Amino acid sequence: MSLWFHFTSDQFSFGLTKREMEILQYLDSGLRYKSLAAKLFMSEGTVSNYISAITRKECLEHRIELS
Repeated sequence: MSLWFHFTSDQFSFGLTKREMEILQYLDSGLRYKSLAAKLFMSEGTVSNYISAITRKECLEHRIELS
């Protein structure tokens, strides 16, 4: 199940920051944490923290629901 909706307006971001939306887009395209971290010049731990924040905001029980 993909949570990425193809839009450009922040009005539909469901409380997510632009960076969180960007991370969701990359996850939706199939990037793994390691590749995503390298692409965005951050550590895998930071990517994991963003995913945790997204999970909390979207009230998801499991991170697997993001993909």
